[in-house]
Amino acid sequence: MFRGVSFRRLGKSALRPSGSDLAKKCLPLIFARAQPKQLSINSQYWANFSTTQVAQTSNNDILATKPNVEEILRRLDTAEWSEVLQILERVGSQYPAAFALEEVESVFNKIEEIFLQGSKDSLKTRSVVELGYGFGKLHLGSEAFWNKLVQRFSTIYSTTGLNTYDAARFIFGASNRVTFEMSFFQTIEDNIAKNNETLPADVIAYLLPSLAKVYAANQQKGIFDTISFSVEQDSDFVPYEIQDAPLWGSLTEAAMEALPEMDATDLSCVLDAFVFAQYKDEGIWTPIEQRFNQLKSQLTISEYANFAYYFGTLQRGSAEFWAHIEQLLVEEVNDVSPQNLKSFVLGLARSEEGSLKLWHLIEQRILNSDLTTSELTAYVESFSANPLASIEFWGRVEKQIVTKINEFNFAELAEIVKGIGKASSGFQSFWTAVENRLLEGELEATQDLELVMYLELKAANKLTPELTRHFRNIAEQGDKIFEHLTQSEESEQ
Repeated sequence: MFRGVSFRRLGKSALRPSGSDLAKKCLPLIFARAQPKQLSINSQYWANFSTTQVAQTSNNDILATKPNVEEILRRLDTAEWSEVLQILERVGSQYPAAFALEEVESVFNKIEEIFLQGSKDSLKTRSVVELGYGFGKLHLGSEAFWNKLVQRFSTIYSTTGLNTYDAARFIFGASNRVTFEMSFFQTIEDNIAKNNETLPADVIAYLLPSLAKVYAANQQKGIFDTISFSVEQDSDFVPYEIQDAPLWGSLTEAAMEALPEMDATDLSCVLDAFVFAQYKDEGIWTPIEQRFNQLKSQLTISEYANFAYYFGTLQRGSAEFWAHIEQLLVEEVNDVSPQNLKSFVLGLARSEEGSLKLWHLIEQRILNSDLTTSELTAYVESFSANPLASIEFWGRVEKQIVTKINEFNFAELAEIVKGIGKASSGFQSFWTAVENRLLEGELEATQDLELVMYLELKAANKLTPELTRHFRNIAEQGDKIFEHLTQSEESEQ
């Protein structure tokens, strides 16, 4: 049923929209850095957050206010399992508003330790569901943790059974860390049909993104396997469209039926799934935009930013939609948070929308900001497709990149190299900084990300002899993709 840890999508899907200020269920947030202590085969640095509030058990609840993490860790040493779950949910839902990533990791590592020690309560259905959802949405948990948790989930699902909501909630989190077989979704579809269930909006909002992520992971793995073994005559990878995936048709149909009842969070989950699967069926966008129009008077600026990202990434949205987004941004550009501005800019760039006036205002806002690595990555991608970006813009952005070069994770750095190369920009100081960062050997990356970096540097004509030796060393360590590429290059010479 399961295949362990999967590859994750590259490129645009590594740059998800900003998290909602309300920490909603399906509004993603880019992680500020890589997570080397966790499973390494994972290039997706985004997470989802629940709005579910945990009831306080007493007036002395340590989570009633912003707690001291050391106090939480001490409480976990003697806590009953029900309180462990309470801490899991509260800490997860309050990141990043109340807790730093390092604090969340320390608490979740302690909970993982308790789980691996084993107890009957930790293996009950509710515990398995909440652990899968809580750890998965934040991309946390070791391989040993997920192996045990998935094994228990599989046993529960195949024997005692789970209601569709609980199964969907677990899969929603776990699909960030585990690759499910596509046939598993056929089983879910059969169970839904057998029970004649009408799926509510929240179940649809859990299942659609989960299925889309698994589809994307399988497609990516097949693509890279094809590259690896392209010298062979036969390949067992046959690309197919998301429409052919089990359950997809039923879920999209159910989503359209439930559309009038969907709030902004549910609709965001649906669109997030469509982004993952690059699903652009023309027939669904008129009712989706109509629902957006019904909701827009209630939307926060974070929700507006996310919808701009989703519509733009899929190159959808009417002229009226983008005119509304432009009007909003022209008025608010100096007050929009950097995270939200990043989502607006990615959506505008990918849809090729925005007037010269708007892009100039955005550029001036960026030039006056001290940017994070994820913001720098997003702006490089966006402005690399914008021929109107000024020399001053590129100069200041590249200077910040060089200054922060040691803070980028590999996925961000690959996207930076791609964008700078596409824009035919990049001072020598930039390329030297990138080369030095790669040659340090401290950046962790999967073979697919290494391949992307290799190809982008080659396309930009920036493969120095030192970098060439670096990638050849990777090939000698058993990477079949690079082995094939270097052999092909040698035969051409």
